[in-house]
Amino acid sequence: MSRAPREAVRPEERAGGDADKYYDREVTEAYTELNVRTQSELTTRCLDMLCLEGEARDAVLLDVGCGSGLSGETLTRQGYRAWVGIDASAAMLERATRGRSASKRTADEKEPPADDAREREDARAKGKNKNETPPARGAVLRGDFSQGLPFRAGAFDGCVSVSAAQWLCVWTRGKRGRKGGGDENDDDVHFASAAVRENLSRFFAALRVALRPGACAALQVYPRTVRETAAFEEALARVERMRGTAVVAFPHGNASKKLFVCARRDDDDVVDDDDD
Repeated sequence: MSRAPREAVRPEERAGGDADKYYDREVTEAYTELNVRTQSELTTRCLDMLCLEGEARDAVLLDVGCGSGLSGETLTRQGYRAWVGIDASAAMLERATRGRSASKRTADEKEPPADDAREREDARAKGKNKNETPPARGAVLRGDFSQGLPFRAGAFDGCVSVSAAQWLCVWTRGKRGRKGGGDENDDDVHFASAAVRENLSRFFAALRVALRPGACAALQVYPRTVRETAAFEEALARVERMRGTAVVAFPHGNASKKLFVCARRDDDDVVDDDDD
């Protein structure tokens, strides 16, 4: 008799749902080297969904769950004015501050010819190309975004997030009394659902404050179930002056589809601090 295939254990279900414990240095290095192109394509699609248009290069962006900085590298290459990343994993953030060496670049990220690089450097030294847009400046900080976002009101012109926001649903397995096996009972399911609602509502309320009025967020997520997808949309509906929905897109140039939660701060052109 053939055995039923084992269900893959997702990262957010490991180490008790603690991203800092799960993403140690070894896991961080493996994740980073395996996901360069995928992360770049997903970040690029998130940027498309922000609809920044002509103001794009002046934008200051938030990267939620920035990890080892792969999304930030895409933001830097595309020339945004600045970006700030937040993540719970110390190993991931340490990797982000180091960046990737030139030898680890993909085929699509070749170094420019030496002569061209020297010409640009000489031009900058001589004060030429004064209208050239400088590369984006990035910064990262450690924090659990399920507990809020420690930024001033209206600080960001947009928000991207790749493969991170599903950690807000980590309680769906019922952290209370159920660790590693056993069936969920009605109390566990009720407790887990309430905790997820609280996490999502807290996060989107904090995101609304951190975004400037009219700004958008695009969060690429891996929900376990349709119920988790609905939980994101329901949380957005509970936050005053935030609108959003889940969107399916094809960011990889093939039949591989991904789910994005897109949101917009929908209020008058006034920044307020009342929800800080």
